[in-house]
Amino acid sequence: MVGFDIARQIPHPGYALGSAEDLKTLEQEVKARGSQALVFAGDVRDDAAITKAVNDTMTQFGRIDILFNNAGICFYGKSHELTKKPGTQCSTSTSKARGSSPAESFPS
Repeated sequence: MVGFDIARQIPHPGYALGSAEDLKTLEQEVKARGSQALVFAGDVRDDAAITKAVNDTMTQFGRIDILFNNAGICFYGKSHELTKKPGTQCSTSTSKARGSSPAESFPS
């Protein structure tokens, strides 16, 4: 099992995100059940962090069998009240795992 999470609070959203302690607890719980675990604290907008996590995972496990990519932050408010300051980075997530594109995963 591999976990990747920002593991810290950021300015948005206004609700609590996972913490470094939560990530460590996940690792300990998985190991306590007899499985191997790697956890990474990082931001999905940081290509270097994602690349390192994938490379370290491949080194440790040799492959990625299932990739569940669930990265998202919810902003609450009325659309006419929401603003984005110039230069603010929008969050998007793309998978860097080998074999993660539909063409690679499910050849025809």
